Amino acid sequence: MTSFNYDEYYKNLGDSVNKTMDKYLTPDPNFPELLNEVIRYSVFAGGKRLRPVLLLATLEAFGIESTPLLPAAAALEFLHTYSLIHDDLPAMDNDDYRRGKLTSHKRFGEAAAILAGDGLLALAFRAIVDCLIEPDLLILMIKELAEASGVRGMVAGQMADMYYEHKTVTPDMLEFIHEHKTAAMIAAPLRMGAIAASASDESIALLTEFGYSIGLAFQVMDDLLDVIGNDQELGKRSRVDEERGKATYVSVYGIEESKKLVDKQTAHAISLIQHVKELEHPEYLIGIAKYLSKRSQ
Repeated sequence: MTSFNYDEYYKNLGDSVNKTMDKYLTPDPNFPELLNEVIRYSVFAGGKRLRPVLLLATLEAFGIESTPLLPAAAALEFLHTYSLIHDDLPAMDNDDYRRGKLTSHKRFGEAAAILAGDGLLALAFRAIVDCLIEPDLLILMIKELAEASGVRGMVAGQMADMYYEHKTVTPDMLEFIHEHKTAAMIAAPLRMGAIAASASDESIALLTEFGYSIGLAFQVMDDLLDVIGNDQELGKRSRVDEERGKATYVSVYGIEESKKLVDKQTAHAISLIQHVKELEHPEYLIGIAKYLSKRSQ
C-alpha cells in the first residue's frame, strides 16, 4: 500500500473518462452546432472528475475490470456538469466564472446554457445503458443515479440551499442541505460500483457511509476555500457564499472548527473502508479520501 501512486492512478482514470465522454460528444452535422459547442465547452472546461473516478476506483477496489462500466462513469460526469451549468445561472447562484473560465451562460447566453444542461441530463441516462453488465444490475445502477440526482437527492439539497439564503440555519438543516446537494452524488458512484460488483448489503452500507463522510468533508473544504482560498487557484471568485447569505459550515461553525470537521470526517471515512472485507484494494478509495481533505481548489 505504501508504494501506491494515487496521483498517477487518479489521472489515468480521469483520462479514460475524458476519452469516453469525447466519443459521446462527437459533432453531428445533422444537429445544431451551437448545442454541441456549449456542451463540449462545459464538459471539458476542467474539473476533478471525482464522481466517475469514484465509480471506477470502487470497481477496481473490488477487483472488477472497470472498462465495461466507462459509460456509467461518463454518465456521472455529464449529470454533474448539467448541475453546474444550471447552478451558475442568474436564477440560481449567478456565477460568472467556473474552473477559471466564463460560465456557460456568460459565454453562450442563458437559453443555450439551459438547453445544454437539459441535453447533458438526458445524455447521462442514454450513456449509462451502454454499460456491459447484467441487465438487472444495470437497472439498479440507473435507479441509484436517478435517486441521488433527483427530488430526494441533489435537487432537494439545492432547493433547501436556495430557500435558506439570508436565514438562520441550524446545524441539522445545514447537514440536510449538503448531504443532499453534494454528498448524495458522491455516495452514488460508490453504491453503483458496489452493486456492479455484486457486493454484500454490509459492504454497500459501509461504502454508502464512506461516501457521505467524504462528501461532507468535500463540502466543508469547499466552504473553507471560499473564505481562505484565492481566486486564481479556485478558478472563480472567493467569498461569494458570504455575499449571498448562503448556509455554510464556516458561517455556522467558524474556520477552525470546520477544519477539524474535515479531518474528523476523513478519518471516519478511512476507518469505514478498513471494515469492507470484500475489497481487494482499499487503498484506491483511501487515497481519494486523503486527496479530498488536502485539496486547494
